[in-house]
Amino acid sequence: MVALVDLSVKNRWEKEFDRGSDKDYPNIELVRLEKWFFNNKPGKLLEYGFGSGVNTRHMAKCGYIIEGVDATEGAKRTADAKLINDNSLNKNVNLISLQPGSKSLPYENDEFDYVIIISVVSLLGSLERIHLVMSELRRVLKTGGKIIADVNTNKSSFAVEGEHIGNNIYVNSGREKGKEEIFCFCPNHKNVFKEMFSMYFNIIDIGRATSIIMNNSTDEFIYCGTKD
Repeated sequence: MVALVDLSVKNRWEKEFDRGSDKDYPNIELVRLEKWFFNNKPGKLLEYGFGSGVNTRHMAKCGYIIEGVDATEGAKRTADAKLINDNSLNKNVNLISLQPGSKSLPYENDEFDYVIIISVVSLLGSLERIHLVMSELRRVLKTGGKIIADVNTNKSSFAVEGEHIGNNIYVNSGREKGKEEIFCFCPNHKNVFKEMFSMYFNIIDIGRATSIIMNNSTDEFIYCGTKD
C-alpha cells in the first residue's frame, strides 16, 4: 500500500531547506479564506504540510490550536524557528515530521474543527497517494468541520517546466541540474480534482488564483469543503 510520504519529494525539499529555503509571508488566499470561509472563528486545526511555517504562524496569530505535519525535518526546523521566540504562539502549536512509511495520521477520528492543505496536493505525486491523504483528512475532521485545499494546474511552473506522462501527472526535475525528479499532479480543469475531493468532502466553493511574475507561473484551483 502507498504511504503518505513521497520519498522523492521529501528528498528534494530536505535539500531545499538545507540550502536555506524559507518564506516570510502566508498564502494570501488562506488569509482571505480564514475570514471568509472559517469566519475568523478559531478552533483546533490540522495543517497538512506546514513547510516553512508561515501559514502556521498566521493561523496561530488568529487564535487556532494547531497540529501540523510535514514530510521533512528541514520544514520542522524552519517552522519551529519562527515560533520559538513567541511563547504566545508556540504554546498553541505542535509540529511533527511524518515517518516515510506512515500510512495513517497520528490523530483520533473526528479530532479537528478545521484542516488546511496548502501547496501540497500536487506534490503527493500519485492519484493513489492523493486518495490516501484525503481519506485520512476526512477521518480526522469532525462532522461539520471545514477544509481548504489547493492544487496546481497545468499552467503552473510544476507542469510548464515538466513533462506530461498522462492522467494530469507531470515529471519535474526543477530548473537547476541535480535536483531530485518528482511527480506532480497538475489537473487541466477544476473538475478533475473536484471529482476526487467530492468523494470525501462536500464542496462549498471552488476558486482559482493565477499570477505570472518574473517568468514564475502560479496557477491554482482552490477548494473549500465540509465533512457531512
